[in-house]
Amino acid sequence: MLTLKFFGLRDGDQDEVLATLTLNDDLTHEITGKAPDVIELDLNTVAADGSGFVSFSENPVLWARSIQTTIRGPYLYTKLEEDTFPEAATK
Repeated sequence: MLTLKFFGLRDGDQDEVLATLTLNDDLTHEITGKAPDVIELDLNTVAADGSGFVSFSENPVLWARSIQTTIRGPYLYTKLEEDTFPEAATK
């Protein structure tokens, strides 16, 4: 199971969780939160393992581990909260 949280910046307060992506052991996924549209599953990202670009549909585990390289800024960022997949997990 993998849990990836998407945070938004609040003025003068603690950052808030806008949406959560949960990737289950069978690779089904669930998106929850008050702003689920911040999670763009069709967005390609640079793979953390150096293999090039990866899409969610190609390898959801690697995509979730890598998306923070694409989404990082002062107003939206991600944090991998839980990751119980084996290190070399593939679809």
